[in-house]
Amino acid sequence: MSDREQLAYFDEAGNRLGTKSRQQVHADGDWHWLVFVWSAWLDGDNDPQLLLQQRARPGDPFIDSLDALAGGHVQAEEGHRLAATRELKEESGLQCESDALVYLGNGPLVNVQGPCQRVFQHFYLYDRPVDMMQLDFNPEVNGFVVAPLDDVAGLLKPDPTEAQGSARFAEDADHGIEMTITPRAFASYPTPIIDVFRKSFATIRTYLLEQRVDANIWHTT
Repeated sequence: MSDREQLAYFDEAGNRLGTKSRQQVHADGDWHWLVFVWSAWLDGDNDPQLLLQQRARPGDPFIDSLDALAGGHVQAEEGHRLAATRELKEESGLQCESDALVYLGNGPLVNVQGPCQRVFQHFYLYDRPVDMMQLDFNPEVNGFVVAPLDDVAGLLKPDPTEAQGSARFAEDADHGIEMTITPRAFASYPTPIIDVFRKSFATIRTYLLEQRVDANIWHTT
């Protein structure tokens, strides 16, 4: 992170107020934009498959947890769609045109347990099959995991189940392995972020199976 990185900051209604350094936005608890890119597609049996990253950045409170394939801050000079394609390339090496991403909607998040205390999150979906063996690792990403979307969603239920998937990790990048995913993969996230995951999975499932975006879900309780 550079002190020269500038972010737009907003009021609670989403009106842009100006720009500050990322460090100052965090220190002041300002509203700002984050973007997340999910990767999911229908397999040959018409079952939704989900591709996740394993977080690896040193100092990350959620290190080793599973997350969207890409995500990060929207810089002051870019829109959230441009930021989505940039983050996707930076965190996975996957390059695509911006119009290849489906906009799933946006919603606010208040989370006092991290540097991004008040954010407007923008969500995108890349809905084409991805070969995780072709993806690139970087210091923020230690692994990639593919599993059925509904099974991953089951990890967040009150009585969670396990999910079976495939994975590839940086320490043995030339080989994929079979993996049992347990609720521990999401256990470090606070409740507001778990709620975002649940809404994300529901929105992705609706889009893949019904070809429609339910953008209202981000504003439900």
